[in-house]
Amino acid sequence: MFKFIVNITGGTKIMSLGAFMGSILIGAEVQYIKESKEKFIGEQVIEITMPKIPVYEIHPIQKGILLVLKNAINDKDIIQSEVRKIIISDYAGKKEYSFGTKKELSPQIISYHCKILENNGLIVRSHDDANRRVQILSLTLIGNILAKFIFDEIKK
Repeated sequence: MFKFIVNITGGTKIMSLGAFMGSILIGAEVQYIKESKEKFIGEQVIEITMPKIPVYEIHPIQKGILLVLKNAINDKDIIQSEVRKIIISDYAGKKEYSFGTKKELSPQIISYHCKILENNGLIVRSHDDANRRVQILSLTLIGNILAKFIFDEIKK
């Protein structure tokens, strides 16, 4: 497999943004070179955190989870069991959202996909202090960016 590295230093802002968004789509590393006469070239490279998974490899159920977290009221964290209910009530069965049917969205399946999203750095799962069995989900910064990108793609 190839490893792509994209330098977003040069060009206009729109070109850099386009290179950045393209990097998200193909799963490339992104670097920015901060020029300084006092530092060696290796010290001038700033690596920008990117998703560990390209957009095209994100499963539809995972997209649904990201969308639910993105649309959470006042950016509040959501309990994992609530994610399933929201996907089923708001998105299941609608053509533009192919997140799966109620049967395909079992609690175990949601948990499985949440674990994948967590391993790829897109969400954070934590336990509720009052009840350790309850998992609380929240988006990471890169998860938030990716969720917005996915949401914009669905709206088209």
